[in-house]
Amino acid sequence: MRFRVTLAMQAILFIGVALAPGRALGLDNAWVTTYTIPALMARGVGYPVSVTMQNTGDTTWTAAAGYRLATRSPNFAGTGTLAPADRIAPGATKVFQFQVTTSAPDGSRSLVLQMYHQGVGYFGRSAGQAVLVWSGNNARLVSYAAPTTMTRGMTYEVELTFENTGEVAWTAAAGYRLVSRNTNFLESGELAPGESIAPGAQKTFRFTVTAPVTAPSTYQFAYQLLQQFLGYFGPVYVQNVVTVEGNDATFVSQSIPTTVSATVQYLILVTMRNTGTTAWTAAAGYRLGAAADNFGIASIPLPAGETVAPGTTKTFETIVTAPVQPGQYEFRWRMRQDAAGAFGQTTDRVVVNVGPPPKAAVGRWRWYR
Repeated sequence: MRFRVTLAMQAILFIGVALAPGRALGLDNAWVTTYTIPALMARGVGYPVSVTMQNTGDTTWTAAAGYRLATRSPNFAGTGTLAPADRIAPGATKVFQFQVTTSAPDGSRSLVLQMYHQGVGYFGRSAGQAVLVWSGNNARLVSYAAPTTMTRGMTYEVELTFENTGEVAWTAAAGYRLVSRNTNFLESGELAPGESIAPGAQKTFRFTVTAPVTAPSTYQFAYQLLQQFLGYFGPVYVQNVVTVEGNDATFVSQSIPTTVSATVQYLILVTMRNTGTTAWTAAAGYRLGAAADNFGIASIPLPAGETVAPGTTKTFETIVTAPVQPGQYEFRWRMRQDAAGAFGQTTDRVVVNVGPPPKAAVGRWRWYR
């Protein structure tokens, strides 16, 4: 019997041969669930992008198989990658979070992101949005001066100098400042009102930071320039800071008269608690230092040989002489170590009213007969 093979049967046979090895012919497909793309971007500045893709095909997405979320737009750079352990099965979703930069000229540009399978090509629905590109912010770190070791709770001066390598002047009114990129240090470097850092110019930010008061450890000190509403730009200055056990003090009480007469002497008492981890001694340079006028008293020393251990209190006492000039004078105190500076809490503010000096007795001649 003769068997006639039609064209349709040939096609079926061809497909059957192709599938013969037992490997199913996979179909890549994807659906965009949600996405967040910035509407305004400055050239050279990284912006966060978040895109949630659902696998609507019948293949499993893995990094090893060459799956990723890629940009299809010229002059835009950024890729959403899968972790080595990620396996996005059919029906599952993956949230891609990454940064996108642009080198596009000024104007409205289209940013399109789509799934890509290496060796196969793009597939599925794309996430896209019109982005307004403008002449951007940029900066270069020129120099820095920051401590690598800090004592818990103490303050330190920091200097960071940046050059404006962008195309826009930095001003406080436009929302430019230097800010921390973590929660260990919260202080920021500010521009003065009216100050303008033109492209090509440099700015040295000087400010003080307070070391974390938590347990001694290594903390990351990271700062970057920010323009409000537009985001971070330029390099991040990163340095590891080691905090060590140190000085601390808490204000307990004080006895200071609030109304006195000029030129008269008075006794004042100030009690502080050692809440740090080091003992206070005169030999180590510990004293109660003035944090205001204090009638010109700079400090009250510890007696020689006395030790104020951690957790204990010390009452400092001294005799002060009220000034000759009547008026209001402020009293405030704070613990101090000669080698490390002031530390701990400052005492409550006391305003002392100095009145006229007391009237001296005036002798009078009396005549008798």
